[in-house]
Amino acid sequence: MKLKQLQLLGLYLLCAGISVAAPIPVDALGLARTVVVTTAGGYPINISNVGRGGGYAGSVAGTETILWCVDSQLDVNSGTNNYLANVVRVSDIGNPDYDGYVRYDGVTGSGTRKGNEWIVNLGSAYNVASARYQMAAWLVSQYTGMPNGPSADDARNRAIQRAIWRVMLNESRVFDPDVLTGDISTGSVSGSWIQDAVNFLSAGNYGNFFDNWAVVSGGVQVDGDFKFLGGKQTFLVQLQPVPEPHFYGLLAAGLIGLLYYHRRNRLPQAIR
Repeated sequence: MKLKQLQLLGLYLLCAGISVAAPIPVDALGLARTVVVTTAGGYPINISNVGRGGGYAGSVAGTETILWCVDSQLDVNSGTNNYLANVVRVSDIGNPDYDGYVRYDGVTGSGTRKGNEWIVNLGSAYNVASARYQMAAWLVSQYTGMPNGPSADDARNRAIQRAIWRVMLNESRVFDPDVLTGDISTGSVSGSWIQDAVNFLSAGNYGNFFDNWAVVSGGVQVDGDFKFLGGKQTFLVQLQPVPEPHFYGLLAAGLIGLLYYHRRNRLPQAIR
């Protein structure tokens, strides 16, 4: 294979290894960002029979992206939705500098149907907003067809969407209370997905995963203050990825290898 072909192949593999679908740049993070969400076009596939879940096409701060539904307590209006939203990195939730910027960040505890308690009790370590959004982000990543998915309105993806909604549920108004309420000991498929999400967090081997997701909390600006608006869905979006620490070592090794190959092929045949 010629050197130029090898270089192009290496570049392709490098790009393929670090790319994600429609990520927003980190400068899209912030308060009162412009968000557009559409229910038209048929892409990405919505998980329709569990209350229009799944992914929605749209944009955040002018960047086209996919917005993932995480909130059964709020809907998405038909057509095109335009509003303002706070966009906060998942790994920053719980940081005092971001208090009040994310919907439900004041919800703690569990046990009753109140706006300040989670309906599904996962224990004190997971009854905080930071853990709930982390679990939701991991669950979204498990859709078939990711990062562009869900690729089908099928049983697996429906169970994942139900699990996400159960994880985030903290009010009494829901689409399907028989499916979304209760604890994870029911033996349901969505309950098993919740347990898998708990296991993922408890293992602690997630590296920079949560740096690559952000929460979009819709609202409205009133007299200079941002107020969360009940009719605006809460979404997760993907951020341009933060490379894992070992990525730079692999990149350097690859570049050194390409340089060596290039120099070797420039040497006369007699002195190779």
